[in-house]
Amino acid sequence: MKIIEITGIAGVGKSYIIKLLAERENTLLDKEIIKEYKLNDFKLLIYFFKNKKKLAILSLTIKVAFSLKMSLFHKINFIRNTMKKFGKNYFITQRLKLKTDETIIIDEGISHLYQNIITQDRSNQDELLKLINQVIDLAEISHTIIIVKAKKQTVFERLKSRGHKRILKEEEIVPFIEMGKHNIKELKAHFENTIKIKNNKKTNLDNQFKKI
Repeated sequence: MKIIEITGIAGVGKSYIIKLLAERENTLLDKEIIKEYKLNDFKLLIYFFKNKKKLAILSLTIKVAFSLKMSLFHKINFIRNTMKKFGKNYFITQRLKLKTDETIIIDEGISHLYQNIITQDRSNQDELLKLINQVIDLAEISHTIIIVKAKKQTVFERLKSRGHKRILKEEEIVPFIEMGKHNIKELKAHFENTIKIKNNKKTNLDNQFKKI
């Protein structure tokens, strides 16, 4: 059994890479597992509290949330979504009966917390990163992390055209991308198994998947 988390800056095309990975044999998507086992928000929160380090994780998550330069609604949403990520991870790693040759693809799992903390006000990003690093260390995840990349201009155009809830003005797009890249460097320092995949139509993705 292999567990792979997909992360990357918003606009790099993570969904496209997940679609390609889903076409491989013996591959399951986390959304398929959630649907099959009826893992609604309530159940995922229950599974969160089955983690041995739940209180430490929750305490740090709350600290991160109330350090974010966001509205109260978004702070609460960050806490809820983080708990759901941990709940889903617990179910997949501890409760799901998998065959040894199966691969689970998790879209924006725990490793994606590095992208979830990017806001318009980045004055305390270094402090937030330290807190996220502590959360990651508590998680003790050994999954393979796929970091999806794309050309900066491509990402810019996608974010410009479709928008993003944490980007209020066009001039915020470039700083958002740069902070995302900075946080990915921090991610790589805390996960042993990371693979970069370039989302480029001219790139042979099959060759890149051989590394997985």
